[in-house]
Amino acid sequence: MKTNEHFKICTYSGTIRLMPYNYWVATITTTGLLFNSWDGMTKKLFNNGSITENQITEFYDKNK
Repeated sequence: MKTNEHFKICTYSGTIRLMPYNYWVATITTTGLLFNSWDGMTKKLFNNGSITENQITEFYDKNK
């Protein structure tokens, strides 16, 4: 598992999760990230701009 203060990569579930809450934000696929979370809190954070796909993609690219 690789982490920073906002996100962590969970290799056992193949997901990126929000720290420290453990909310699922994206699925790691063979072709990159799939932003398919159905978690209500995650959707709320995306909608209000607290987290962005670009932030998560940048984190993933630095830590894969």
